[in-house]
This record gives sequence, C-alpha cells and structure tokens, in this order.
Amino acid sequence: MPAHRISDDLHELRGTESKANEAPDAVASGRPRCPKDLLPDEKKEFRAICRQLESRRSLTPADGALIELAAVLRVRWRRAKQKVAEEGEVVTYFRLDSNGQSVPQAKRNMWLDIAETSESKLQSLLDRLGFTPINRPKVQPTKVMAEEGIKFL
Repeated sequence: MPAHRISDDLHELRGTESKANEAPDAVASGRPRCPKDLLPDEKKEFRAICRQLESRRSLTPADGALIELAAVLRVRWRRAKQKVAEEGEVVTYFRLDSNGQSVPQAKRNMWLDIAETSESKLQSLLDRLGFTPINRPKVQPTKVMAEEGIKFL
C-alpha cells in the first residue's frame, strides 16, 4: 500500500523534502550500434530511424533492438508492396485436381499478407518509439551531457 502524502508544512517541520511532484530523471542519450548482420537496405533504414530519433532527442542505446526490427520490417514491407504492385492483389495460382489436371484458381496474393503483417507490426514498433502523434508526448527527451564535456547529440 502506498504511503500517504505528507503536507508541505509537515515536511518543513521535519526538515525533509517532498518527492511527490518530482519529474523522473531523463535517460542519457546515445546512439545504438548498427547490427552487422543487417542487409545494406536495412542498415540505411536503421540509420535513418536513428537520425530521426536523434533530432527529437529521444535516442538511447537501449532502443537498438526496436530500431533493428523496425528497419527489417520496413524493408520487408517495401519489398512485398513492390511485388503486390507487379502481380496485383488477386493472382491466378494453378493447383492439381483429383485427376491430376492443372486447374487455375484466383486467390489472394501471398505477398499481400506479408505486406499487411509487416505494416501492422511496423506501426506498433513506431508507436513504441514515439513516431505517431498520439505517442510522441509519451517519449521523454533525453538529457544532453554537454555540461560534463560529453556530447551525445
């Protein structure tokens, strides 16, 4: 059970300070390492996302895993979107019937499923990183270490 809030007068009497309205400490900024196993297109996306977060002062080394996933998903989404544009949303696949004859069948493009799945996962990752208007205020800016001679931005 949480402790009751002590009044400011009682804090003054005891010689203590209230920590009820203190803002949480900002996290130190920094750039995560670009993973070596990413493809060249994925590395470009990784660096682009890092630059965007850095310009907003919300990039930390702990964000590396989320940024890596977002970069991979964005490249996958673009590749699938390109295939859907080439082939269309509905494609003709050939299957064998009970007699072994090839029968054409119109079905949903499999690349469309990949594109939609990548889209939804990418959206949730970008939400967590603060790229959407709803979640942008939830991401706290990092502190700049310039006062100590260290500059991360």
